[in-house]
Amino acid sequence: MTLSPVQEHTLNAQQLRAVAPVVQVIEKKWQSRSVQQSHRADGPVDVPSISVWLGAGGSGKTWAYTKVVRPMFRRFFGPQGFLAGAPTHAAVRLLGPEAKTLHKLAGANPKTLLDRKSLRDLGKPDDPMRLKFLDAEALVLDELSMAQADIYHAMCFRATLIRQEKLHLDATRYMVEWCGKMSVGIELGDFFQLRPAIQRSICEWIDAPDKDVPLLDEDIETADVEDTPQEAEARKQTWYRQTW
Repeated sequence: MTLSPVQEHTLNAQQLRAVAPVVQVIEKKWQSRSVQQSHRADGPVDVPSISVWLGAGGSGKTWAYTKVVRPMFRRFFGPQGFLAGAPTHAAVRLLGPEAKTLHKLAGANPKTLLDRKSLRDLGKPDDPMRLKFLDAEALVLDELSMAQADIYHAMCFRATLIRQEKLHLDATRYMVEWCGKMSVGIELGDFFQLRPAIQRSICEWIDAPDKDVPLLDEDIETADVEDTPQEAEARKQTWYRQTW
């Protein structure tokens, strides 16, 4: 295995505190690795590092991951030994070429049912994403504030089902033993920034027969208190015409 040259990057105090638990777990996995001659840190850990990095845009969350944590993942877990994702393609592109959308990680598409029974039947044994989940030591999710609850749930449950046999997991604890008991989990976001993406596109909403259903849940909730539902609907239609 050929190791790439190490590049030095400086972290501020807050970034150091965020990265330190990740480094600690990687070190433990390295020390207890199954093959001492190997470079892969695949040893067991008693307590995983599952963390949420919260901060305003530009505070360096994604930078700390891409410049410091991701190279460590590649060095100690291997290029196929970790997963990264985000709700949108724009956010995915910033995480590296191996990153996928949250929908891809969850195995979700417009025809997919996201209840637990349907998720149990989802995927084939040779599904490439299934193999990635099996081998992953870490999972990173960016733009957490934009993640839809049902897609997030589907991803966590799917990961547990895929890794259940290998790690002897209890599938009912899929939200406790996060995403199939990943050794390292990092979620980045800013809950004062972007909300989850809408369930339907503008084109789908225009063509739908049930236009009385708001495009966004907050369309009514964020209207002025004096607005009636009819006024809120008119406000929404005005916004539509301006946007379109």
